[in-house]
Amino acid sequence: MGEAVFLSGDFVEARRVYLESLRLSKEADASPLMLDALIGLAQLNLQAGEYEQAFQISHFVLNQRAGTHETKDRAEKIIQSAQKYLDDRQIRAMRKRLSNESLNEIVNALLGR
Repeated sequence: MGEAVFLSGDFVEARRVYLESLRLSKEADASPLMLDALIGLAQLNLQAGEYEQAFQISHFVLNQRAGTHETKDRAEKIIQSAQKYLDDRQIRAMRKRLSNESLNEIVNALLGR
């Protein structure tokens, strides 16, 4: 649903849908669905020029076992696009910081918990 809204160009509504999907999938403890919602949010970040956030979320998702092949493919594409706007120092720092993060920490931060 979020992807359809994103493709329609209603980015505010797409963010709302992805965040609601993230909240519901967290309540259901459905990691693959959480990762899919995260990639939707990363896609919105990329579209908005928020390259660090897009890279961080996508890099995190790419390294999670629970991610589907499709979700990881989307993550790789977002990473490739975002890193064009980031320098090597920024990328190294983000990768290091993300190595200590858990899925619940990332999700809770995005949900404001």
